[in-house]
Amino acid sequence: MIKGFFFILLIMVSSFSIAEGEDYHYEEDEIQNVIQENEYQTNDLASELKEIGYNKLGLDALKDPRVKDLIAKQFDDSNISLMSLENKRKIFNDQFKNSTLKEVLDNFPKVKDIVIDVITDKNSIIGLISIVQKHERIYVIYILVSALIINLILKKIFASSSNFLLRFFQRLLVNAFTSLLVLTTLFFLYKKELSPIVKIVASHFKS
Repeated sequence: MIKGFFFILLIMVSSFSIAEGEDYHYEEDEIQNVIQENEYQTNDLASELKEIGYNKLGLDALKDPRVKDLIAKQFDDSNISLMSLENKRKIFNDQFKNSTLKEVLDNFPKVKDIVIDVITDKNSIIGLISIVQKHERIYVIYILVSALIINLILKKIFASSSNFLLRFFQRLLVNAFTSLLVLTTLFFLYKKELSPIVKIVASHFKS
């Protein structure tokens, strides 16, 4: 899962760039002109990974602080975050037109837009990589195992009900409760790292 997610990141970020150190305050059409004039100037992330000893953007590479710096630099050099959501969608659709991922996300347009915004947002990606690099990531396993145990115990408690419809809604509530518990715990454990993603998700539901 991690490898697939960061493969998407590799494709989305490595393709476009703009000159560094300039202050860009453009209208929508001016931004798109900058994008078109400066395509394909970013150093290939895959090549830079090979220079520091990694053939792919896997879990081992993500644990290396140098890789996080490389990805941060790609975002700094890239114009991808200047793009409109419409153009980001087009790139995503072109790159993954025959993929299962696109087929699944096409059924959930809002989720698809959130995913596209997250993987093209520097702070969100750097936050996720920071979680991977933290030694405390073992806590995530403990949290998931604890949630699974709680889920099974609660389902066992409610299993005695003879009404099928009641059992169905009880199980639904148990699943929702344990999912919310996991998400809340992870957020408070990695609040700094996950805050950018939470802001993106919130912005899509406000619009």
